[in-house]
Amino acid sequence: MVDKNNSDVPSIFYSHDISAGEIKWYGDVESLLGVRSEALNTRQKFLKLLHEQDKRSYEMNISSLIDEVDCQYNILVNGSELSLREIAVKTRVGDRQFLNGIITYNTSGHTRPGQGKYNIAIRSILTGKFDSTFLESLRRHYLEGSQNKQTYTLILVSIDNLPMIMNWQGENVALSVMDDVGENIGALLMKDAYCYRVNTDQFGIIVQNPTSNEIEQLVNEIAKFVSIYKHPRLEDSVHLRLSIGSVNFPLGVRDEIDVINKAYLALTNAKGMEGEFYCDFEDAKRDHIDAQNEMAQLHYLQQAYREKRLVIAYQPLVSSKDGTVESYECLLRINDGRGRYESAGRLIGVAEKMGTVETIDEYVLKTVIEEMTETRDVRVNINISNSTTSSEQWLKMCTKELFDEKIASRITFEITETAAQKDLRKTAYFTAAIQGLGSNVSLDDFGVGFTSFRQLRSLSINSIKIDGSFVLGIEENKENLIFIKSLIDFGKSYGLETVAECVETGDIAKKLMEMGVDYMQGYYFGAPDVNKPWLKKAVGS
Repeated sequence: MVDKNNSDVPSIFYSHDISAGEIKWYGDVESLLGVRSEALNTRQKFLKLLHEQDKRSYEMNISSLIDEVDCQYNILVNGSELSLREIAVKTRVGDRQFLNGIITYNTSGHTRPGQGKYNIAIRSILTGKFDSTFLESLRRHYLEGSQNKQTYTLILVSIDNLPMIMNWQGENVALSVMDDVGENIGALLMKDAYCYRVNTDQFGIIVQNPTSNEIEQLVNEIAKFVSIYKHPRLEDSVHLRLSIGSVNFPLGVRDEIDVINKAYLALTNAKGMEGEFYCDFEDAKRDHIDAQNEMAQLHYLQQAYREKRLVIAYQPLVSSKDGTVESYECLLRINDGRGRYESAGRLIGVAEKMGTVETIDEYVLKTVIEEMTETRDVRVNINISNSTTSSEQWLKMCTKELFDEKIASRITFEITETAAQKDLRKTAYFTAAIQGLGSNVSLDDFGVGFTSFRQLRSLSINSIKIDGSFVLGIEENKENLIFIKSLIDFGKSYGLETVAECVETGDIAKKLMEMGVDYMQGYYFGAPDVNKPWLKKAVGS
């Protein structure tokens, strides 16, 4: 970026009456541009000097609604090509509009000699909308591509942590960083490509007739630049986090707004990808189909909730010592309206992803509490999703509902091992809070994530539930047999009770008892039952 206060770089001032098309110059125009000011006293005369590829963008810049302009372009004078930078502000005097600014040599090198590049970097008033110059350019390219069967690519580049930079180092530093990043991105562009500042933290790049290799190369060059970014006038380094999304057009899109929406969808996908920073719309579209399926599943779950078709099924946990039922795991089922019940387990992950699982967990808890007020000796296990364990609001609700310690003491909350690994501190807080109410906490799916001894001690849980994937096929898999034995011994050394799930046969139950497991759960002892199995037991006795 040119330093405005650098006296070594010659500059001239001008006032452009946009309505009349007249330009007044102040300073030594001939020394800078090689022609007298009277030869450039109208916009039409100035346009004649502009490189052919820059004229269209320059006129768009003049006619746009933006208030601040910062751009580079090339002019042809006496057979020589000059690279210039223009910085200007639009003002109004009555009904007349003026563009007042300064023109100087472009010392940044972002307009390469002989190429006629007009790498435009515009900062519009932060209205939350795309500025008119960008939209007009996108519209024009869309129409040209539709008529001439040309292909364009829109690339959206997002500096994801710009709000953090604003918060830590101030708005001026953040805006200066974006200006500098925009200029450097402009320097990386290939022929027939233009860069726009389209949002507070985003740039839009329009590329004409690119190959997939060219797009990949440009994306990698931008990523490399951002990864080692150093602001030229800041002593401290500013670390930037990048996401990029792109879409090809006009094929498959309706208009320029659809182009933006599809590029934005790709950008949003890129932000959500682990270990990646770039996503093309075609890849995002496949994820979008998956998202549509997930939304349909979520709608199905929510509809069942609204129509009161969610019910609890109870599956017994049996003592290995005497075969008595210690407790019942509460499993969510959906009544299909025809007397059949299907597991809601496959939908819980979707509800968790969409942020609605806490409502489901609350429903299960309240339903179980209501059921337990009518019994005095039944104990139950309730599954809690990963996101719920970190929700203070849900914990407040739980504390309010479990005011009766006689009920709380008969409930064990099952949390997954992955929840513990995701945020050990929050999970430990949740565990302590639940135990403070008088309930127990069990670590479900144990063995899948290989929780460390230190993590288990931090959680202070009451029991561990050995994941069913190790129990199934235990007769043929000696490695699983050895692993389960080590988990049982591990539990005993820490004073933790052990539960084995997915016990499907008598032979599996026998081996588990020989190894010293405390409790077993599976279809060998009873399938999940919506008809409250303890009532059947009472009738039978």
